[in-house]
Amino acid sequence: PEYRTLSAVTTQVVNGSLVSLVQVSAPLINAHIGEKVEVSGLRGATEVDGRATVSLLSRNVEIRGGYDAAYDYISGVGPDLTDYGATIRVAEGYEEVQPGWDDTMAGFDLYGLKQYPGGTISSLAYVRFRGAGKQWDLEPPYREPPLVLHTGLASLEMKGVVVTEPLTGKFFTCTKIKNGFKGASGDDCSTAATSLTITDGVFVGTNMDFKPAPGRTVAVERSLFFGGQECRTDCPPHKMVVLGYSGGNYRFVNNTAQGGFGGFTLHAPCEAFLEWGGNVAMSNAVGFDVEAKGACGRLRLEGYRNSAGITAATPEIGNFLMVENGMAVTTGIWQTWPSEKMNLPGDKLGGGPEVGRIFDGTIIGRTPQVDGSARSGNCQKWSAHQGHPWSRGYKIGGTMCQWRWFTEYGYSGFAAQGAYVIGQGSGYDDLKWRPIDPENLALKEQGEKVGFEVGTFRYLVDNVEFSGFSGTDSCGRRNVAISNEMAGDGEGAVTSWVGQAHYGKATCYPIEVRNLSFVDTPDYARLRFSRGAKAADVQFGLCTVHDWDGSLLGEGSKWVDPGIGPYFLKPTRRHEWPTEVLRDCQSWAETGYADDYEMGTCLWWLRKYDNLRNTITDPSKR
Repeated sequence: PEYRTLSAVTTQVVNGSLVSLVQVSAPLINAHIGEKVEVSGLRGATEVDGRATVSLLSRNVEIRGGYDAAYDYISGVGPDLTDYGATIRVAEGYEEVQPGWDDTMAGFDLYGLKQYPGGTISSLAYVRFRGAGKQWDLEPPYREPPLVLHTGLASLEMKGVVVTEPLTGKFFTCTKIKNGFKGASGDDCSTAATSLTITDGVFVGTNMDFKPAPGRTVAVERSLFFGGQECRTDCPPHKMVVLGYSGGNYRFVNNTAQGGFGGFTLHAPCEAFLEWGGNVAMSNAVGFDVEAKGACGRLRLEGYRNSAGITAATPEIGNFLMVENGMAVTTGIWQTWPSEKMNLPGDKLGGGPEVGRIFDGTIIGRTPQVDGSARSGNCQKWSAHQGHPWSRGYKIGGTMCQWRWFTEYGYSGFAAQGAYVIGQGSGYDDLKWRPIDPENLALKEQGEKVGFEVGTFRYLVDNVEFSGFSGTDSCGRRNVAISNEMAGDGEGAVTSWVGQAHYGKATCYPIEVRNLSFVDTPDYARLRFSRGAKAADVQFGLCTVHDWDGSLLGEGSKWVDPGIGPYFLKPTRRHEWPTEVLRDCQSWAETGYADDYEMGTCLWWLRKYDNLRNTITDPSKR
């Protein structure tokens, strides 16, 4: 964020309306979006509000770590060096012996004990935390955040609270203290046991991890969560707003998560949400991470200029508006932010293991250009914004298997991924299975078998509108509505992007499309098959798309024959054996298929099934 001091506030009539004009102490460094834009589509007009957030941070009450803004009066240095700032702790009651007394003295119970009542707190109103949080022990991650909640706190209201320059990446937690030692946190000592109401808050560089217990509700409205790089540990928060589930409820309305690696992380099912609307993720590496299998996949999700608007690992994801993201929707599950950092688990990102249906959404590649607009004139690549290591964009892989970024396109709509399993190669058991409903009479009438799972998994993209994909835009950025540069998986080789540790079953899941609509998107910008990053990525020859109703190719397209369908689309690339495999197999064949020959990378089933060996020397059968 950019911090400025207000120098003047005046009012002025603009276009017949009275508006406030705010003057700041110095010019802003970056251009900021200040206008809404309307995008016309086949389903009507969509208003896109990607304006920058502006927040007043000044408060009459400040809870500040350190004697003043520069240094602590005891240590002589500031809290950024000592890792020791301000904390509000709601503590249990206790008693201690007064100086000079012991329990053998008369009147000890009356005069010899100093009793401290249990702490309580019901509200924080228009308070600013600066340099808050502290280390609990010498070794991380045992650190206390700005707010520590303890036993018996049934509810807490936070109105107009501001957090800046935090020393830790978490805002609150619960740590049970007994006899001066930190103990395990139980259900009676947790944020889960507290109903929280948070309104009009601004939280910079900190995390909110919610998980309300049964009978408790977390209500958050009109609040801003900003990633920033201000705190000392676990920051910038790799998951800023986490909505967990342990039986409680949520009311989440008109909040913004901006500038972190992860904006909103959703674990809670649909029934947990009493109210949801107007929540926006902007300029994050991942806007909405719907990562739990039981997480609600039908909430209205609005994302603007994130590297990945939505990463999903749920059976379905729908009801979204994604605008100018590096990838609007992609399947995937991630565990940490893209750089190794102390106190966080290993850097691992993988393919989403559950998603099968992407439906009822609007994806806008680029909004209409407006001359002189900061929004239209910005030609940065949204999938690698700002250049910071923690916001370079969404990727998959791991420290075991190397990495690959989404680099083929400046932006795309639905970005299909493969079966990539974190930390291992893809085996037959890792392939996705599609359940067939035994009670589905419609399938029975079509002659399909029902009541079991089949390995014919596919991504179903249904009733999605794509707008503003041009193929190559005025900034020179390549773009496409449906891409699959990460879809090929398995058969890794030393020259392949996944590295030596990722051999396995060659896989590229098919995509089925139905009821698609396109606005300002020519047929050549609707779908592109990737050839893979390297020549060794032969699995990309297995990728296919099933255009069930011709809505992808489009009515009037030169590729469509009237009355013919569905359409089966496949890449021009053939699926070939990896170079190393073919070399080792042919060497084995030259020995007359000797039983004691070391086969190297030659496929095991060629040794087991004699009738398949002729594929080694016959290219047409390979």
